[in-house]
Amino acid sequence: MFNSKKDRSLTQYEINEVMGFVTNTINRALSTGQALDVMEKYDLVLVASINGEYIQGSVYQFSHCNIVNNESIELHETPLFAAERHYLNMEDFRDYLNEEHLETMDQTNIQAVLLMSGLIRSFKLQPN
Repeated sequence: MFNSKKDRSLTQYEINEVMGFVTNTINRALSTGQALDVMEKYDLVLVASINGEYIQGSVYQFSHCNIVNNESIELHETPLFAAERHYLNMEDFRDYLNEEHLETMDQTNIQAVLLMSGLIRSFKLQPN
Protein backbone atom coordinates (compact mmCIF):
# COMPACT_ATOMS: atom_id res chain seq x y z
CA MET A 1 0.00 0.00 0.00
CA PHE A 2 1.29 3.45 -0.85
CA ASN A 3 1.40 5.69 2.21
CA SER A 4 2.72 9.04 1.05
CA LYS A 5 2.87 11.28 -1.97
CA LYS A 6 6.30 9.83 -2.79
CA ASP A 7 4.98 6.26 -2.40
CA ARG A 8 2.46 6.11 -5.23
CA SER A 9 2.12 4.53 -8.63
CA LEU A 10 3.47 6.27 -11.70
CA THR A 11 0.76 8.01 -13.71
CA GLN A 12 0.33 7.29 -17.41
CA TYR A 13 1.90 10.68 -18.14
CA GLU A 14 4.96 9.75 -16.02
CA ILE A 15 5.23 6.34 -17.69
CA ASN A 16 5.23 8.05 -21.10
CA GLU A 17 7.81 10.54 -19.82
CA VAL A 18 10.16 7.72 -18.70
CA MET A 19 9.59 5.86 -21.98
CA GLY A 20 10.53 8.96 -23.99
CA PHE A 21 13.59 9.55 -21.82
CA VAL A 22 14.88 5.97 -22.33
CA THR A 23 14.09 6.08 -26.06
CA ASN A 24 16.00 9.34 -26.54
CA THR A 25 19.01 8.09 -24.57
CA ILE A 26 19.20 4.79 -26.46
CA ASN A 27 18.78 6.55 -29.82
CA ARG A 28 21.64 8.92 -29.00
CA ALA A 29 23.82 5.98 -27.94
CA LEU A 30 23.07 4.25 -31.24
CA SER A 31 24.12 7.42 -33.10
CA THR A 32 27.16 8.43 -31.04
CA GLY A 33 28.31 5.27 -29.25
CA GLN A 34 27.43 6.51 -25.76
CA ALA A 35 24.86 8.73 -24.06
CA LEU A 36 24.39 9.88 -20.47
CA ASP A 37 21.18 11.60 -19.41
CA VAL A 38 19.86 12.78 -16.04
CA MET A 39 16.22 12.51 -15.01
CA GLU A 40 16.24 14.67 -11.88
CA LYS A 41 12.53 14.10 -11.23
CA TYR A 42 13.33 10.50 -10.21
CA ASP A 43 16.91 11.13 -9.03
CA LEU A 44 18.26 8.90 -11.83
CA VAL A 45 21.07 8.85 -14.38
CA LEU A 46 20.81 6.60 -17.44
CA VAL A 47 23.97 5.64 -19.31
CA ALA A 48 23.65 3.78 -22.61
CA SER A 49 26.58 2.63 -24.73
CA ILE A 50 27.38 0.41 -27.68
CA ASN A 51 29.84 -2.48 -27.37
CA GLY A 52 30.12 -4.41 -30.63
CA GLU A 53 26.72 -5.99 -31.33
CA TYR A 54 25.48 -5.22 -27.82
CA ILE A 55 23.87 -2.22 -26.21
CA GLN A 56 24.57 -1.65 -22.54
CA GLY A 57 22.40 0.34 -20.17
CA SER A 58 23.02 1.34 -16.56
CA VAL A 59 20.88 3.34 -14.14
CA TYR A 60 22.43 5.21 -11.20
CA GLN A 61 20.99 7.29 -8.38
CA PHE A 62 21.79 10.89 -9.35
CA SER A 63 22.10 12.15 -5.75
CA HIS A 64 24.91 9.62 -5.20
CA CYS A 65 26.96 10.83 -8.19
CA ASN A 66 29.70 13.44 -8.13
CA ILE A 67 29.29 16.44 -10.41
CA VAL A 68 32.64 17.83 -11.56
CA ASN A 69 32.88 21.54 -12.51
CA ASN A 70 29.16 21.62 -13.33
CA GLU A 71 30.04 19.72 -16.52
CA SER A 72 30.50 16.02 -15.98
CA ILE A 73 29.23 13.29 -13.71
CA GLU A 74 31.46 10.75 -12.00
CA LEU A 75 29.80 7.37 -11.49
CA HIS A 76 31.63 5.59 -8.67
CA GLU A 77 28.82 3.57 -7.13
CA THR A 78 27.41 0.25 -8.21
CA PRO A 79 24.48 0.93 -10.53
CA LEU A 80 20.90 0.37 -9.44
CA PHE A 81 20.45 -1.59 -12.64
CA ALA A 82 22.83 -2.68 -15.38
CA ALA A 83 22.13 -4.71 -18.49
CA GLU A 84 23.63 -5.80 -21.75
CA ARG A 85 21.66 -7.16 -24.67
CA HIS A 86 22.19 -8.02 -28.29
CA TYR A 87 20.71 -5.53 -30.76
CA LEU A 88 18.48 -8.05 -32.48
CA ASN A 89 18.18 -11.01 -30.11
CA MET A 90 16.20 -10.03 -26.99
CA GLU A 91 16.96 -13.41 -25.41
CA ASP A 92 20.70 -12.65 -25.44
CA PHE A 93 20.41 -10.55 -22.29
CA ARG A 94 22.33 -10.23 -19.02
CA ASP A 95 21.31 -7.96 -16.18
CA TYR A 96 21.99 -6.94 -12.60
CA LEU A 97 19.54 -5.35 -10.16
CA ASN A 98 20.85 -3.81 -6.92
CA GLU A 99 17.89 -4.78 -4.74
CA GLU A 100 19.51 -3.64 -1.47
CA HIS A 101 19.99 -0.10 -2.76
CA LEU A 102 16.53 -0.01 -4.33
CA GLU A 103 14.96 -0.77 -0.93
CA THR A 104 16.27 2.58 0.37
CA MET A 105 14.54 4.62 -2.36
CA ASP A 106 11.07 6.13 -2.70
CA GLN A 107 8.53 3.82 -4.29
CA THR A 108 7.98 6.16 -7.25
CA ASN A 109 11.71 6.21 -8.03
CA ILE A 110 11.88 2.42 -7.74
CA GLN A 111 9.05 2.13 -10.26
CA ALA A 112 10.94 4.44 -12.64
CA VAL A 113 14.08 2.25 -12.33
CA LEU A 114 12.08 -0.93 -12.96
CA LEU A 115 10.33 0.63 -15.95
CA MET A 116 13.69 1.71 -17.39
CA SER A 117 15.05 -1.81 -16.91
CA GLY A 118 12.07 -3.31 -18.73
CA LEU A 119 12.43 -0.85 -21.59
CA ILE A 120 16.15 -1.57 -21.98
CA ARG A 121 15.37 -5.27 -22.14
CA SER A 122 12.49 -5.02 -24.61
CA PHE A 123 13.33 -2.25 -27.09
CA LYS A 124 13.12 -3.17 -30.78
CA LEU A 125 15.22 -1.58 -33.47
CA GLN A 126 13.39 -0.30 -36.54
CA PRO A 127 15.35 -0.37 -39.81
CA ASN A 128 15.63 3.00 -41.56
